[in-house]
Amino acid sequence: REAVVRWAEHNREDRQDLLPSILPHIRFNLMTSDHTAAILEHALIKEVPGSSEVIRNMVQKGAGDLKLRYGMDTQEMALFFNSGSTNILLCMNPQEEIHICCPFRGNTPCVKSPTVTGDNNIFALAQRGEDEIDLLMYNHMDHVWEREASSVRWSDYLVGNYEHLVEVDGLLYYVTVEMSLSHDRYVVMKMYNPHTKQWQKCALQQVAESELEMVVSCGEHIYFITNGEMFRYHPREDLWSQRTPPRILHALFYVVSIGTEIYCTDGRDFQTIAYSTTSDSWRRLPDFPRQRIYPADHYEGHRAFLLGGQLHILVYSKSVSVNLWRIFVYDSSSDAWRDLNATIPNMHLWVALGDTYCVARMYMPCLN
Repeated sequence: REAVVRWAEHNREDRQDLLPSILPHIRFNLMTSDHTAAILEHALIKEVPGSSEVIRNMVQKGAGDLKLRYGMDTQEMALFFNSGSTNILLCMNPQEEIHICCPFRGNTPCVKSPTVTGDNNIFALAQRGEDEIDLLMYNHMDHVWEREASSVRWSDYLVGNYEHLVEVDGLLYYVTVEMSLSHDRYVVMKMYNPHTKQWQKCALQQVAESELEMVVSCGEHIYFITNGEMFRYHPREDLWSQRTPPRILHALFYVVSIGTEIYCTDGRDFQTIAYSTTSDSWRRLPDFPRQRIYPADHYEGHRAFLLGGQLHILVYSKSVSVNLWRIFVYDSSSDAWRDLNATIPNMHLWVALGDTYCVARMYMPCLN
């Protein structure tokens, strides 16, 4: 519709009378009521006789069997990848009560560290052979992974156990911890150039030994976090700087960022803490009431994810006789957790709930 308006206004005298014959080709019946109201209030639509009637008639007809264009029928979903033996993608939006277990097509590689760019492209890493890591891109229409680039891993160091993929300002960064021959440990980072499809080395940062590390992007920076150390990387300056580490969690299991804050959860005690990137300080969030839900003798685990700009915690307890799932959402205004009381189907959910996850807008017709 914006293109038609600009086209008419470019030469209003000769073109405005053509509007009533052009407007029927615009899908007004697929637009929201707010968008339609804004169009009807446009000066050009008001001035040209018959234009408002054309738009109102199309809206009254409804969408009928009109097919949506790609990208119009999308839903924000938390995506859990389990591409091992099950080869399943679990798409979840508990507030909308949407839970879709979608098997991948063909021979799907085991992906790790998926990340979503600002234009909703999903990228992930996948092992190929002993020494190479491929960069994969998710094809929304065909529901398959496609190779974007290869040979991510090349170094003079010994590769660590964890490899991460994060995005800043539309650029992808591969991050891992590697050990030199002298047993010094370094954060090794490479930036992906989409134009040359090559990886470029970034500055190194020496770190101490740690049981588990987390990497997350927040704003224009990348953060490397362990319980005892924390560093911030500035991509524009290719420079690392030291920040205040958490020091209050037993083991970092999940890390997500919202706005100017970074949230970390503890895999043992289910504690959640928040880091302010502006004040360089940590605070502990209140505990969610898991003790009232699960018997003490049942195995418990959790997944943390963002949805709708809010932190969600999926807590589960599984035994021979009990299979319980609950989702809590953190309300920052009241500093409290709220039970969504979401309906979660148990069927296939356990095997689909992989450790690898991200949040993206998914094209629903390709999942159903």
